[in-house]
Amino acid sequence: GTDALDMLSGKIIPLKRGYIGLVNRSQQDIEHKVSNAEARKAEEEWFKTNPVYRSLSDKMGSKYLAQYLSQMLMEHIRECLPLIRMKVAERLADVKKELESYVSILCGTEDLGAALLHLITRYASDFGGVIEGSGRDTLTTMELYGGARINWIFHDVFGEEMRKMDALEDLSISDIRTAIRNSAGHRTPLFVPEAAFEML
Repeated sequence: GTDALDMLSGKIIPLKRGYIGLVNRSQQDIEHKVSNAEARKAEEEWFKTNPVYRSLSDKMGSKYLAQYLSQMLMEHIRECLPLIRMKVAERLADVKKELESYVSILCGTEDLGAALLHLITRYASDFGGVIEGSGRDTLTTMELYGGARINWIFHDVFGEEMRKMDALEDLSISDIRTAIRNSAGHRTPLFVPEAAFEML
């Protein structure tokens, strides 16, 4: 047979991060209950002793793949961490500012019931603004927010899933007719009763 040295070396189809070859357990290994540790040891030995692949043995195998993926993960974390820290700091500043406004409300009145009512009313107003698209946090171009996101879910996500469904799946004309009659009782309905839809 042919070997895959040129492919693993990136000479045929080059990849930015290269190739990492593996030797998986065979069906015979599985049947003989060869453990993963034993399979990994045999894999490492195979790459080191194989005359074709031993030149790449230090960058082949499951052990190297695990190390390489861990390194990629750490690099990604290092790249993303400053942005995450900045977002957390901004959010913390916003929460502290909001908390200070609540403290001023509570300290400025002896009637805690009135203060609580004021906070609830303010929350309801802010929430309504988010739903209507007039809230202070809705003016963003980064992502859909509040009412716009709900609208998108209903029309693009939920609507698309509804269109995929067959409303009459597992329902015969006889089933529908019987449900309408049962929900109408002794009366002859002019329109299809809502209870029939719920029943079906």
